[in-house]
Amino acid sequence: MKKSALLLLVLLAMACTSETYDTGNGDLSLMRADFVEAHSAVEGKAFDSATTDEDVRLAFSQPLEAGWITTADSTYRALLYYNKEAERIRPVSISRVMVLRPAAPGEDEGEAKTDPVGLESAWMSWNGRYINLGLLLKSGRTDDEEAAQRIGVRRSSQDETSLSLTFIHDQGGVPEYYTSRVYASIPVTEDMKGKAVSIQINTWQGIVERTFQVGE
Repeated sequence: MKKSALLLLVLLAMACTSETYDTGNGDLSLMRADFVEAHSAVEGKAFDSATTDEDVRLAFSQPLEAGWITTADSTYRALLYYNKEAERIRPVSISRVMVLRPAAPGEDEGEAKTDPVGLESAWMSWNGRYINLGLLLKSGRTDDEEAAQRIGVRRSSQDETSLSLTFIHDQGGVPEYYTSRVYASIPVTEDMKGKAVSIQINTWQGIVERTFQVGE
């Protein structure tokens, strides 16, 4: 396959930091989860705040470390678990959500694979900034150092009222021993606004299409 400008993200083990807790009626029994844009602190590999998809800012009572932070004072798409204690936000754990930016027309020079995946959910964020996907991928350990599973999104067609996307998935020689849940977000760009944006996904049950009406 020729080198392509199409964004394909290698699925890595995404580390998250979490505290040990007991289930039941303890302090964490009221823990909640939100998709957020998390802000990395100016110093160190930790998050100090986040903004939810409902545009609520959460200032953490303590830093939340994450090994996958690469840039200080930056924003990352993530799934955050936390407790709200009076006016304090106590973060519990955070995992990275992959951001899939659709390749612009003409950027994809090679054939992109659409190996099947599982689709659990697809929804538009409350603030209209992201189209979110809940995916199930088959994976497993292998001694092949070149094996790498990749996902991405490319533009298929567009006109004045609609835009079509195709979900790209390359199993890349990774064994299919067990199922992993992965979340991905597609940023809503200016040229999507006011249009019906559809995405086609090749699932284990066949081609599935989801359409979202994007606001202005």
